[in-house]
Amino acid sequence: MNRTRKTERFNVTADRSTADFRIATTFLHPTRGEVRCPASGVVTEWLGRAGAEVREEPFGALDSHGPTRRNTEAVFGTTYLEPDGTAVGIAVASAGHWQEAEDAVHRWTRAMRTRRVLLVSADERCAGLFRGPAASAGSAQDARPLRSLPSGRASRQCPHRLASQMLTAEFLARGETVVVLGRSGVPQVPGATGERGTAVTVIATVEHARHFQPTDPDRLSFVLSPCTPVEPAAEILGVLRTRFPRLRGQHPDQWCYAESDFRAASASVTDASDLLITVGHGPFPAAGAIVPPKRHRHIDGLGDLHPDDLAQAPTLGLVERGPDSAHLTRQILTALSGLGPLSVVQRQYRTRKYDIQHVLRSARTSPTETTGLRPADGRMDEIAAHL
Repeated sequence: MNRTRKTERFNVTADRSTADFRIATTFLHPTRGEVRCPASGVVTEWLGRAGAEVREEPFGALDSHGPTRRNTEAVFGTTYLEPDGTAVGIAVASAGHWQEAEDAVHRWTRAMRTRRVLLVSADERCAGLFRGPAASAGSAQDARPLRSLPSGRASRQCPHRLASQMLTAEFLARGETVVVLGRSGVPQVPGATGERGTAVTVIATVEHARHFQPTDPDRLSFVLSPCTPVEPAAEILGVLRTRFPRLRGQHPDQWCYAESDFRAASASVTDASDLLITVGHGPFPAAGAIVPPKRHRHIDGLGDLHPDDLAQAPTLGLVERGPDSAHLTRQILTALSGLGPLSVVQRQYRTRKYDIQHVLRSARTSPTETTGLRPADGRMDEIAAHL
């Protein structure tokens, strides 16, 4: 890309626009022909954040030997050729702010490079995180991973939430204290709120687990709150098991790994990236937990992208924190496609549960064969079928 990159100045008859700057969405180069400008949006937003009046529009033919009279408008532009020969670039025109226009083009030109984006989609997350304040006690569909939400009645049957509801109701009916591990709240079941609400305790931290004092330690059960990452919940559970040896609760086959997979994908992308950009709104590890703050930018709009940051990032991590981020993600990827040849790779993690009983049966009937692992999804289907 660097060998074909060219920065030039053109002069055109001044436009009657009152805008401080005009940004090209396309233009005709004198030798390269039509030039696409996918990054026009980010340049427009960036200049607009500085208080300038900016307008996007297609330019016509540009000629480096154009007019130089008083009504001349300067156009500064950079172009490069994609591997397929397509011309791509940026162009900024101004009649009264020539120096600022030239500086803007030079700064965004420095951000041009061959780049790859490692994307983690919010579709990997548990949908229950984004259903508003009532999500913790919402319908069964709320806890289903976004990636697995089909249309129709099936979308209302999340086996993980149903399992937590079933067990919570069963434990409460036996007069036990139920500990809900995680921050997502109490599963919505009869008896989990109201008069019997005191029988349910949410424990979201290890510190809480260390100081928790149940009424009867021998009548203590636990469930995992849907949408809770398994790893911190397992740490809390370890503390409780040490303190209360008679604690019983939910089988691990009923735990949901959607948030754990999302966190693992996010951490993997962070490790492989020169700069991590997060978009949208949703729970995310605190700043510094998985990435140094100097390598992390949270973006609320295109204007938050800075050319100096992008210039130092040949590998960019892009993590969607919530489903509200899809539009901004498309805008960012469109802009980056105008700042050098771009490769976008989606990073995904999948945790699969296997039916250990099938493995044991296989070992008895065919001891010389391989483990014969089979996904345990059928066990969750059986749970849902009995509710």
